[in-house]
Amino acid sequence: MQKNAAFIAATILGDERCIPLLTILSYTVPCSAIHSCICGYCYGLKQTSVPAAAQLVEQTTRIAGVWLLYRLLIQDQGKAPITIA
Repeated sequence: MQKNAAFIAATILGDERCIPLLTILSYTVPCSAIHSCICGYCYGLKQTSVPAAAQLVEQTTRIAGVWLLYRLLIQDQGKAPITIA
């Protein structure tokens, strides 16, 4: 995904401003694959509390992290880039 970010952004998405976002997004693919495997295993064992708790923690951490970065960047620079999200 990183190697072909320019091609994907220009050809498929139609906007070259997506190149840095695709590069950042490529780092999330391995983590997402591991998360999906663990959730699938737990669903197979009919233990839905593990994936539910993991999703709750993940979403809370993600929202808090973006909010914290936003507040820090607003204090230092006055505006924050969209790539922090």
